[in-house]
Amino acid sequence: MARVPWLLLVVIGCLLTSEANAAPLTTDPYRIFEHASEVWESQQYPLYLHYAVDLSVKDSRGVRTEAYQSAYNNVTGQISVDPISDYERAHPATPRGGFRFCLFACPGGPQPDPYTDFFGVPVLSPVYAFGVAVIPRATLPPSPTSDEIVREVRRDFNDPMSSDRVTQTPSPSSLPEIITVTTANRNYHMRFDGEQVINGIRCFHLMLSAVHDPAKYRLRELWVAEASFNTVRVVQDGNFTDGPGTEVRWMIDFSTQGSSLYAVRERSLGLIRYGGETYSQVAIAFVDIQSIPDPVPTTLVGAYLVLREP
Repeated sequence: MARVPWLLLVVIGCLLTSEANAAPLTTDPYRIFEHASEVWESQQYPLYLHYAVDLSVKDSRGVRTEAYQSAYNNVTGQISVDPISDYERAHPATPRGGFRFCLFACPGGPQPDPYTDFFGVPVLSPVYAFGVAVIPRATLPPSPTSDEIVREVRRDFNDPMSSDRVTQTPSPSSLPEIITVTTANRNYHMRFDGEQVINGIRCFHLMLSAVHDPAKYRLRELWVAEASFNTVRVVQDGNFTDGPGTEVRWMIDFSTQGSSLYAVRERSLGLIRYGGETYSQVAIAFVDIQSIPDPVPTTLVGAYLVLREP
């Protein structure tokens, strides 16, 4: 009887040691990142979206904004954008040579001055996870087969299929699963940096550094909602595939619309020089996001700088 308490203490000690070695979800940055990725991969978006991209620049003269009407095809991943912003239509410009020119057949008049675009033309979509995950594309519903059409017609006329026409689909053969092997090939070192409230949402805060290829793996900070594991905010080292935006850090905020998660705002965190101008901040906002019934034809964009995501 005297040995029972001693054995009980050994068992309790082993349990406590095991719990100490296994990092709980709330402090394990890799588990938090994994759950955030799973949320992105489970998102359901409309097939076709229409929205406006508001591009703002801030300098010594204040803040100027121009809007680009855009559309996204969630089946093909193509982005369509009207390269002439509302600002350009209201402020047609004449180049320094004193004559007007047009790179393409531009409706509504000639192409404006190349730097009438404050910071290039944004060919961007709010359906983008900025490296947290790759969002699966939507798929069109399959066309009905001839047998399915016949069944539908018979059902409409209350004419059931005769028994000699009914066929059973054979069940696929399956092989027994012997073992599952999982490997970890990490692109980031991650560190849990406590909890913060962002836009009224209590979040896990992660710090990240690239294990390799830092120009490709740009994430440096990540805020993940504790309740839903939605991505609330990221900071990344550089933005877009080309231009001066790749040289400074950017902060991106996300929000839900309906049941879907979208990027809603991107802000530069350093000085940006473009076209002889110096901007203390460049900001991009996705507004008026709405589903549309049909895809918009892809447009050809002619600009000195085209903003695209990798």
